[in-house]
Amino acid sequence: CVLCGVLAVALAPAASGKKGGGEAEALMPLVLSRDYAAVFLGMVVTWGCSMVWNSNMASFSSAAQLTNGKEIRFTYNTAKTVLSLVVGPLCDLGSPRLWYFVTVACTVASCVVMLVSGGSQCLVAAGLAGSAFGSIATLMPIMTRELSFRSMGTLYALAKIGGMASSSAWNWVAASTSDAMTPKGQSACIGEECYRMTWLVILGTSGPILIFLLHWVATAAPKAKAA
Repeated sequence: CVLCGVLAVALAPAASGKKGGGEAEALMPLVLSRDYAAVFLGMVVTWGCSMVWNSNMASFSSAAQLTNGKEIRFTYNTAKTVLSLVVGPLCDLGSPRLWYFVTVACTVASCVVMLVSGGSQCLVAAGLAGSAFGSIATLMPIMTRELSFRSMGTLYALAKIGGMASSSAWNWVAASTSDAMTPKGQSACIGEECYRMTWLVILGTSGPILIFLLHWVATAAPKAKAA
């Protein structure tokens, strides 16, 4: 319903007649462009995975039998706050596309760390995931504004829906697999197998997207400097 509402608002001017139609009709080519595909898919990966961390952080540390749960959450939240403040000035110094790619790469790296270590390096992974979450929150308005100042709100909303869809799917995988592996009589799943499938599913989705984003950054045409 939310998606239908956003699309209706976005496309309504195009159907209202000639008045203002030229500006409104430019939205659909933007949505279907390679640049917006990169922005949208980056949001799918980073926002979706961040919501998995937000929902399951305590369970990740419990499954790995870690006793530093407070430190893990502190690291995640600190990294999120610092990067949300720092990435904006970094974009002013260099390409926002590059930092967008680095953000998604940090998300993927956090999943790799969790998969390979079986959750034992949750503190390191939390730092990477928190950095990516804080960064994406600042980068999304910047990226959508670069595509279209007039339509940045709609472009942001559509990308956010993509992130919500991936987070719902991945959280379902995390919940269903960990519940299935929880022995009867126990309140939580213990062991590295609890969330292995979750990381495999996220990485299986995110890996091709990261490769696409790398190609997107590498082949980006240089922008002319503003006068």
